[in-house]
Amino acid sequence: MAAPPEGHPEIDYTKWSPPGPGDVRSPCPAINALANHGILPHNGKGITKDMAIKAICQSINFNPTLASVFATGGVAANPDHSTHTFDLNHVNKHNWIEHDVSLSRQDIAFGSNSEFNKEKFETFIKGFGDVEATTFESASKVRYERVRESKEQHEQEGKEWTYGVKEVTMSYGETALYLNLLGHDGVAPLEWVRVLFGMLFRLSSLLRMS
Repeated sequence: MAAPPEGHPEIDYTKWSPPGPGDVRSPCPAINALANHGILPHNGKGITKDMAIKAICQSINFNPTLASVFATGGVAANPDHSTHTFDLNHVNKHNWIEHDVSLSRQDIAFGSNSEFNKEKFETFIKGFGDVEATTFESASKVRYERVRESKEQHEQEGKEWTYGVKEVTMSYGETALYLNLLGHDGVAPLEWVRVLFGMLFRLSSLLRMS
């Protein structure tokens, strides 16, 4: 895990608790982790654009421009545009930030597109084979296999499949995101990938491994 940018305060990553009654979360594991750690409001509600940008940049060293893209999209997803804030579940809209071909969620035509899907995730992890770390090549391969599997399932079931330029950009961008967040030059410990996606999105677990 990268250190906070120079001049930014240290963050207590050991402060963690799962979402409770009334708390809301998004389809994005990384953003959910920030709420579980209290870096964003733990209830996932009332998040301003500035609040989101600050949390993302300080905690996972995001480029401010990229952080602003998510934050702007979050505020725009709130049906009440007069508030200038958003709740994490507001972005749980098909083809907003969530889309078909997720590595850890079911496609919306076949189930919940926001809840973690163990079967999909385990298929993704097994695609790397018997290795300890990712590469650009292996990460691209498992992403493509998920694309192929998703398209085939939609065709067999006669369901509409949406995977255009936007979805391609977002899906491969997500792969680049976890590779750069957890590793360098495409090499990320596979166990760290498993923790980020599959163990209740607990950033402190990753720090204990480093």
